[in-house]
Amino acid sequence: MNFITIATPDIIIEKLLTLLAKQLPEPDEQIVLLDAAWMERLPEFSGKKIILFTASAEPAYLAAAREAGADGFWYLKPSVEELSLVLDGDPAFPEKAPAVPLGNVLSSSLTKRELEVLREMVSGKTDAEIGEALNMAVPTVKHHVQQLFFKTGFANRTQLAVDAVRSRLIRK
Repeated sequence: MNFITIATPDIIIEKLLTLLAKQLPEPDEQIVLLDAAWMERLPEFSGKKIILFTASAEPAYLAAAREAGADGFWYLKPSVEELSLVLDGDPAFPEKAPAVPLGNVLSSSLTKRELEVLREMVSGKTDAEIGEALNMAVPTVKHHVQQLFFKTGFANRTQLAVDAVRSRLIRK
């Protein structure tokens, strides 16, 4: 088989990839199915067709996949049709990240900056550390954190971070 599956922390996705690969015609070239969490490994597979995937609803992965030079990308539920597009030489990218519930809102109602702050918050950073990482003033970070609380209805960082990971919006 010309498919290579890089290990993924989600065994269900790995099994699904194996099943999908068996349904597809044998490709002429080697295809790399790479978990987006290991996107930095793309250079190892130079000259091969690379399809990134993720079980996370992380919106940043879509733009990063395009910028990294992947041949295709999909969220959550890959299909034979989407993989076949790439095998036929057509790019296969979703139009946007899937919207997942986060407290009282869907993830699609959060701004890009709010998602960036949330991502840093999930990693356990303080407001000062988030400000440094995102090149913004601490009062601006606090404003975004308050907006996240207001939109989602969560009362504290822990609840918000736990739900962001549980909903697979942010990958820890």
